[in-house]
Amino acid sequence: HVDDLVALGNLLERIHVPCHRSHIDYLLLSYILYVNGLVPPHIAAGINLNLPIVGPILRRGGAFFMRRQFRGNKLYSTVFNRYLATILANGVSIEYFIEGTRSRTGRLLRPRPGMLSMTVRGYLAASKRPVVFVPVYFGYQKLIEGRSYIGELVRGGKRKESLGGIFRSLGALRKKFGKVYVNVGEPIFLHDVLNATAPDWRELEYDDNDRPRWLPQAVDTLALDIQTNINDAAAVTPMSLLSLVLLSSPKHAMVESELLHHLDLYLAIAREAPYSDRVTLPDVDSHGVLAVADKLELIERRPHPLGDIISFSPANAVMMTYFRNNILHLYALPSMIACCFMNNRRMEVDKIVQLGRMVYRYVRNELFLRWEVEEFEAAVRQMLQVFAGHGLLTLSEDGTTYQRPPAGTREAVQLSVMAKGLLQTLERYYMTFALLVKHGSGTISQADLENLCRLMAQRMSMLHELNAPEFFSKDLFRGFIDQLRESEVVWADDNGLLCFGDSINQVGVDARLVLGDQIRHSILQVTHM
Repeated sequence: HVDDLVALGNLLERIHVPCHRSHIDYLLLSYILYVNGLVPPHIAAGINLNLPIVGPILRRGGAFFMRRQFRGNKLYSTVFNRYLATILANGVSIEYFIEGTRSRTGRLLRPRPGMLSMTVRGYLAASKRPVVFVPVYFGYQKLIEGRSYIGELVRGGKRKESLGGIFRSLGALRKKFGKVYVNVGEPIFLHDVLNATAPDWRELEYDDNDRPRWLPQAVDTLALDIQTNINDAAAVTPMSLLSLVLLSSPKHAMVESELLHHLDLYLAIAREAPYSDRVTLPDVDSHGVLAVADKLELIERRPHPLGDIISFSPANAVMMTYFRNNILHLYALPSMIACCFMNNRRMEVDKIVQLGRMVYRYVRNELFLRWEVEEFEAAVRQMLQVFAGHGLLTLSEDGTTYQRPPAGTREAVQLSVMAKGLLQTLERYYMTFALLVKHGSGTISQADLENLCRLMAQRMSMLHELNAPEFFSKDLFRGFIDQLRESEVVWADDNGLLCFGDSINQVGVDARLVLGDQIRHSILQVTHM
């Protein structure tokens, strides 16, 4: 989809808004634009990268540095706003990362509104050409920063960039890192967002200090559209696909023949029910996927007379959660459906839709899924038909009920593995509700609940070997609790303490249909310690 960038050309004011996976991102995008005949953008970079020697080189390459926080310094904020508005008025393309920092989990992060807000205000004050936001998806097969990301998640803090750290990392450039996939998402025209948010915006005059009442809504809409369009253009890489399957198996290991069948199934689902027309699939088959993993030395192969065992080493298994999370959103719906049959032999279609819709709004917010709420049922019914076509489910004669395969069959195992993709997300949700109920309404603040959720999830991860650092990510718990407040499932009283009603008890009833007794009891045991 790089042709989209060429088509946009230099006739529009281009704002490149990639996902942020690695320090390689901005180098790679500038190179791609250059070789396709487009002027590389000016890049907003954190002040932490303005290091001796490195800072001047980056500045000459188009970087301009900015502080992480503008709060408390009105002069700095005013000058930076004017600088950004000048760039826009002069028609210079810009690149920035609305996540604010590199993702340490492989998921898209919750967008920060600062740069988007300044861009919109700069456009209103001095608009000369239409502004278009160009979402860009990066998919790596192996990350230079992989090990440091895991360390930061476990320690709970980011390591500060330093000149010494950069030189120490140069040795990594001799290693094999495979391919990088760069996909361009559907462009977003700023005037379309403004027309939908404030139809009369063209009739007013603005200056640098204006903050229209509708600005926050426009920025939130723009941020959500960007993140959703980035995920719409995801690249299914060999390593992300292998990670999604292998990490869903017991002990992160499978017999090679069975692993190949699972990989073929996941590829077939992506082709028969495509998430979007911009998603790209690997140019190799299931055997090619394993060949790539072998070449990158990311899997262990243990010979056996009945078939080789393919696995991730314990160290690699944690790191591979990053690549699984890159495409988790593509298989969220199939996994959601499979979860409905973990503890149910059969289930009516309407009940599947009902259970799915109950968690969809939260999963959608966390993974930036593409379907509107009113589109969800049609997507579920289409996926159920795909499942039936592969023998994962059987439809009753009256067309109202689906039944899972007999236990022990290959299809039953495939359905169980498929469910594991979203299971930890549902476990985090249930843990949050369990802690709320334990403390009672009006007794705990959101900040305290976030900290407690993180600690309890960390403990559960240690007890049950859930090798996924994002399982106890405080940001994910914060996003879920924010969604609970926005949907008024919980609310804050005058003292800032979280309150809830009797409707929260329904969560326990619905959880019994999705989460097994063992999982629920494990969560309740940990949360009541």
